[in-house]
Amino acid sequence: MYFDIVLITDGPVIVHADILLRSMGPISELDMVYSLDCYFRQTWVDQRLSLNISLENVSLGIKILERIWHPDTVFYNGQNSYLHIITTPNKFLRISPDGGILYSQRLTIRANCMMNLKKFPLDIQQCPLYFGSFAYSTSDVKYKWRGKLTSPVDIYPHLTLSTFDLIGYPMTNYTSMVKGEYHSVLAVKFYLRRHAGYFIIQVYVPCALLVVLSWVSFWINREATADRIALGTTTVLTMTILGIENRNDFPKVSYITALDLYIAVCFVFVLSTTVEFAIVHSFTKYGTGEPILSESTDDDESEEEVTNFRKYFVFLFVRTCTTFWWLSLYKCCTYHIESIPCIMQQAFYVYNLADGPCKILHKLNSSPFYINNYYLIGCLPSALLS
Repeated sequence: MYFDIVLITDGPVIVHADILLRSMGPISELDMVYSLDCYFRQTWVDQRLSLNISLENVSLGIKILERIWHPDTVFYNGQNSYLHIITTPNKFLRISPDGGILYSQRLTIRANCMMNLKKFPLDIQQCPLYFGSFAYSTSDVKYKWRGKLTSPVDIYPHLTLSTFDLIGYPMTNYTSMVKGEYHSVLAVKFYLRRHAGYFIIQVYVPCALLVVLSWVSFWINREATADRIALGTTTVLTMTILGIENRNDFPKVSYITALDLYIAVCFVFVLSTTVEFAIVHSFTKYGTGEPILSESTDDDESEEEVTNFRKYFVFLFVRTCTTFWWLSLYKCCTYHIESIPCIMQQAFYVYNLADGPCKILHKLNSSPFYINNYYLIGCLPSALLS
C-alpha cells in the first residue's frame, strides 16, 4: 500500500455514486432555486491502496485525502453548495482490503430549477441535479449510479415538504460535450407536485365569493344607485388587491399562469355587474323604470293634468247653465210671460248648452280665460233676467 495523488492512467476510473436525501427545501419560485440536504457518497477502486489484512474495512482520517487521488466532483447546476463542518467536517473515508474506497460527505446543495409556471398553482415541477467531474473527461473518469438491487437515490424516512409532494425521482447518466471533450454526467430529476390547498383558501374561494357578492346588486332596487355603485366598486377594488397580492411573491414571467387567468375571469364577472347597471340605467328613466320615449315626457304629463281639469270644468259649466235654464223657464211659466224676450232668452240658453261646451271641448288647449268667457256669456244673462 502506498499513497499517490496522481490518477491511474491504465484506463478510466469508474466512480459509483449514490445519494441519501435527508431534507428538501426551501423551494423558491421567485429565484428559481431549491435546496436539499443529503449524504453524498462515492466509491471507486484504487489498487495502490490494497491492504494485506483480515479486516473488512478500515476507517481513515479525512486528512489522508490530501495524500490520495479522489474524484473532483462538482454540481453543474449548483449555486451555493457547502459541506457541514459543525462540530467537525461531516465526511469520512473507508478503505476495503481490495483497494475499494468509500468517500461520504454531508452536503447542503442549492441548485437551479427552471420552473414552468403556466399551470400554477396546479403544476408539477421538475427540478434536476447534475454532477460529474470538473476536469477529467470520459477517458479518465466515468460516473455510474451505485447499487443494482436498491435505488441509488434514497429518501430519508418521514421526509415531508411544506408546499410540495415528492412524487418521483428518476435517475439517468449520459455524456456531455464540454470544450471539445466528453464528460460523464449523472442526473437525478425530482418531480414535485404543488400543494393547492393554500391557494384554494387564500385565492380561489375569496374570488368566487366576491363574484357571488357582486351578483347581489341585481336584487337591489334599481333606484338605489349609490348602493349598487358602492357594492360594484368595492368588489372591483377587492379583486384588484387580490390580483396584486398574488403577484408580489411571484416571479415576473412573461406568460399568463392558470391563477392569473382565473383571477382575470373573476374580475371580468365582477366588473360586468357594474357595467350592466350603468348601461341599463342610461336607457331607462330614473324613478319609474320605464323607457325614455322623448325629452318632453314631463310636459306631456302636465298637459294631461290640465286637460283633465278643463274637462271637469266644462262639466261644471254645463250643470250650472242647465240649472239656470230650468229656473228661468219656471218663472216664465209661473207669471205667464209669453213675450218674445222670454222666448229669446230660452233659445239663448239652448244655444249656449249646445254650442258652448262643444267649442270648449274642441279648444281644450286654450287658456282658462277662454272658458270663463263662455261661462259669463251663458250664465250672466240668465242671472240678470231672473
